Amino acid sequence: MTRSLTMMFLAIMVSFSLLIISCEGPAGKDGLAGTDGKDGKDGQEQCGVCHNSSNVLFAKQLQYENSQHGKGTTFERSGTSCAPCHTNDGFHEVLGTGEFNTAAEVLDPTGQNCRTCHFVHRNSDETDWELTKVGEVKFRIDPTKIHDFGTGATCATCHQSRSVPSMADFAGETYRVANNRYGPHYATAANSFIGMGAVEIDGPEPYTSTTVHVNLLKNSCVDCHMGKAFGAQAGGHTMKMTYNEGTTDNIAVCTSCHAGETKFDFRGTQTEVKALMAELKEKLLEKNMVDAGGYPVAGTYPSMHAAALYNYRYVYFDQSYGIHNPKYITAVLKNSIAAFD
Repeated sequence: MTRSLTMMFLAIMVSFSLLIISCEGPAGKDGLAGTDGKDGKDGQEQCGVCHNSSNVLFAKQLQYENSQHGKGTTFERSGTSCAPCHTNDGFHEVLGTGEFNTAAEVLDPTGQNCRTCHFVHRNSDETDWELTKVGEVKFRIDPTKIHDFGTGATCATCHQSRSVPSMADFAGETYRVANNRYGPHYATAANSFIGMGAVEIDGPEPYTSTTVHVNLLKNSCVDCHMGKAFGAQAGGHTMKMTYNEGTTDNIAVCTSCHAGETKFDFRGTQTEVKALMAELKEKLLEKNMVDAGGYPVAGTYPSMHAAALYNYRYVYFDQSYGIHNPKYITAVLKNSIAAFD
């Protein structure tokens, strides 16, 4: 009996609640109409800037897929010092902060892609292809050193030395090489291009910091590495400088000044630099400072020998065999060799 009364009471309360909820007063007057917003762009007009029947964008995508950036697999290097160049996310963070490192490890990192260099879908018009970094770049090894790389600033932000000992570090009789990663880290092109970043050992050759290319190539890296494309093998968004499996040099930009040239080995520059590198490597091998592959061997060495080892890695990571700055690179090698005499 008690249970029946309880259930009846609950049913009455639910019905009463529903009745209260359903009660409404008369509707008020409609408010004033708001100001009309601007009409959006026609979808075909807006999206068609990129998504159209032409092959312009598709060609660039094919080129990029064949580039070292497109094939890169190191974007898991997402720590605070690696992320700025190994990940798209870190690159954009440091562009905004002006720092060399990210504030924290980048989670869920993505590799370098179109959005790294361009403002994709920012305005959904031609301005989306503007570069995320243009103009002046400061150097990790000396933040007071700044150079205007033009549109090549996007490249130079990362393609530069990570660290460099100063001559003061080699003031003692010996210097400790900690491990086989001793050196400037990968990519010293931005440094060598303007003639700085090696350990400038005193020797028979003067250090000439400038090269005519600095004045002629206002967009530095881009002027040469992104010149006229040869399919998806070289130039354009491949950024590669050789094609036909590396047998043919992409000298399209060079011939505007160096008429008739077919190779990068202009006046034997690359031949000379390769010979000097081989000579320096032999000196280092004799002192057991490198292995057969040219990687540093940990140990304590005479200071100037350790400086010469750093310079060997500096020129190796430049990868141009002198083309980026012939006079500076040959001086670095010759003076490093002389340090063993």
